[in-house]
Amino acid sequence: MVFVDQTYITVARKTEAAYHEQKVTQLERMIKHLTDALAWEHQQHRARLLELETVEGHITTSPSSKTIQSDTKQPTLKAHPSSRQKWSQVRKHHRHHGATPALPKAG
Repeated sequence: MVFVDQTYITVARKTEAAYHEQKVTQLERMIKHLTDALAWEHQQHRARLLELETVEGHITTSPSSKTIQSDTKQPTLKAHPSSRQKWSQVRKHHRHHGATPALPKAG
């Protein structure tokens, strides 16, 4: 038979409440980060679509050529990797960063 006193139960409840609060806070931070990443990705997507529509408008209005010939420089977006690619690269870097090289055998 296991004996558990009231002190053990009180400490266990406090510990569980603190652990739960810490995990909820951590998950809330993760949700905020993912929400920000999603908003950024959506903004990039909309900007690329707008740029393509602008280019397409110039192509369809130019009857003689299928290329844009303009003296003004069109603003272009730099090709950014998606947030998924950025996170994959970070994980790969950290995974290999901690590896230690093999020592040569003394012969």
